[in-house]
Formats: sequence, structure tokens, C-alpha cells
Amino acid sequence: MYCPNCGVRVPKRARYCPNCGARLPKPKPAPKPPKVLLMIYVPVWPVGW
Repeated sequence: MYCPNCGVRVPKRARYCPNCGARLPKPKPAPKPPKVLLMIYVPVWPVGW
């Protein structure tokens, strides 16, 4: 992660830049994987009498 004010590399969890003191934006949380709907295919064979 880099400071948007001065461009110095800062630690991921830093709240302020150690070089210029600018407040850093909060890191965005990792996106959650989309929920997958699992559809089970069950073949239905017509049964003749």
C-alpha cells in the first residue's frame, strides 16, 4: 500500500503515513465469493404400465 499524499510505501494496517502524517483510507474488505446455487439434476424417466 502506498500513501496517496506522498507515495511512500506504508504497512497494510497503518492509519497514518509514517513519512508525511497523512491519514490513509480504510482498506476495503475482501469481496465475498458469490453464493452458488447448486441444482441437482435428477432424471425422471417415464414409466410405462
